[in-house]
Amino acid sequence: MKKLIILAIFCLCLPCMESTANAFVFGPTNLGFRGYPAHSCYQPSVPYSNSRSSLMTFKSELDIYKRCIEEYTEGADKDMERVLQKRNEAVDEYNNFIRSIY
Repeated sequence: MKKLIILAIFCLCLPCMESTANAFVFGPTNLGFRGYPAHSCYQPSVPYSNSRSSLMTFKSELDIYKRCIEEYTEGADKDMERVLQKRNEAVDEYNNFIRSIY
């Protein structure tokens, strides 16, 4: 019976341990209710035929998909820089205020 309970607990916890891709950050946020927006890139379908035109179309769509993801991640990186800049400005403002009253 004890082994069955341990097995049940393990099975219930297993989905939580799969990967960090599903990780959540707990704590306060300044993001909106929906959080950071997901990308809107179109993932191309793999062609079923090996015809030259199908493969060329797929390659073209794959290049567009890659560029879209690269633009999204570059934008996300810049957004993180902007957030850190605002964070640092807030800390500097606080520190300057504290220095001014002491």
